[in-house]
Amino acid sequence: MWVKKLCLLMIIISQLSAVFLYPDQTNNLNNIIKNQEEELLSRIIFMKKDKDSIYYPKRRIFSIEEQEEIAREEVLEIHNLMKMDIPKIEKNNKIVKHLKTIISEAPHTLAAKKAHWELQNYLFDQRPEVDTDEIQMAIESYLDIYKPTRNEYITAYGNLAGINANILNWERAYFYCERLLKIRSDSYPILLIQARSLIQLGFMEEGKEVLSRLFKEAKNTPQYSLATIEINNIYTSENTEGIIIQYRENIKIIKHISSAIDVYKMMKNELPDDLEELIPEYLESEEFLKDTWGNEIKYKVDKGNNSYQLASPGSDKKLGSMSQSGIYYKINGEDIIFKDSKLQYGPLLE
Repeated sequence: MWVKKLCLLMIIISQLSAVFLYPDQTNNLNNIIKNQEEELLSRIIFMKKDKDSIYYPKRRIFSIEEQEEIAREEVLEIHNLMKMDIPKIEKNNKIVKHLKTIISEAPHTLAAKKAHWELQNYLFDQRPEVDTDEIQMAIESYLDIYKPTRNEYITAYGNLAGINANILNWERAYFYCERLLKIRSDSYPILLIQARSLIQLGFMEEGKEVLSRLFKEAKNTPQYSLATIEINNIYTSENTEGIIIQYRENIKIIKHISSAIDVYKMMKNELPDDLEELIPEYLESEEFLKDTWGNEIKYKVDKGNNSYQLASPGSDKKLGSMSQSGIYYKINGEDIIFKDSKLQYGPLLE
């Protein structure tokens, strides 16, 4: 208990030191990483000093022959438990007890490494009944003691990022997201946690950038839907409801025109010279060629490249350059531009 309290005190002191000694860096992401690295080191040191730690045992170490025998007996008990028809929680609790025995009493056996890895998996699966500190100690000590494989690093960092996001420890969640993404940059669940962490830590623009990436790359995944919710929350916080509705409707209008152009192209094997050629065979009337502010939808065709652009001048009715590209979140007065059937410049509204 005293070890946990002392570790917590050291972490608080470290954080206060960062505020007073480096005030210009407190909002810097690199400083967050540095602080988290120091905190991780502190947690490892105190686990090593803790006389009751099973991961760094202080009690008398048995001979290697005795350790092998202990490991064999405990593994046999686990195999027997796996075959028993008892409630899952009861079974898991007993397995966890045997795994801890292998780790603490047979630390120099091959079974100890496997037991340590399996322990963090069992503890992680037993959330929320198991204290999150216990899960993190199991994972972080494993990473410290052994040389994990690439897949083990990915699993461990992913679990740590998820645990800390759930308890709203956004700095540590961000820290472990960064570590995992250096190994696997296309982990969409971790990118989502990273985006949420950045936004919660006040790095809104960086968070938006990650959400935009998910919106573009992660279609047909659960993270795409969750990223859409986060994006809509940002739009709601930064824009009035009316302007959001209008921009969303104008995106639909442009998509409708784009579909008509695509049908025209399929039927005539060429692009129309102007949008009026779509009426009435492909669009009902010229009213469908205007946005909700009454602006005419601008059409620019490049027949040499078999390509076209569609644009709405936006709520300020002033169209900028057709070469604008990217995503924006404060939408009032901004243009909407599509290249062929894809958004070139506009808000991520669906």
